[in-house]
Amino acid sequence: FATGEARYSDSFSQSDKQVSEDMHKAWVNFAKVGNPSIEGQEAWLKFDPNNEKVIEFNAMGAVVKVDPLAIRLEQITSLAE
Repeated sequence: FATGEARYSDSFSQSDKQVSEDMHKAWVNFAKVGNPSIEGQEAWLKFDPNNEKVIEFNAMGAVVKVDPLAIRLEQITSLAE
C-alpha cells in the first residue's frame, strides 16, 4: 500500500497518502496480533453474519459502515440454493 505514492506521485493527494498509511497499519496489526484495528480509530469488529458491517478506508480514517453489497450478495446466494 505504501507504493502508491511512488507509482502515482503526480496525482497522489494527502488523502491518498493517509488512506495508504491506514491500510498499511491495519495489515501490519493483523499480521502481528490478529486484529487489524488502528489505535484512535473505530475498532475492527469480529465477523458476525447477523451484523453485516465492513470497514471503509477513506480520508476520515477506517470507518465502520453497513456493507453496501449485502443485499446483492444475499440475492446471489439465494439463487445458488
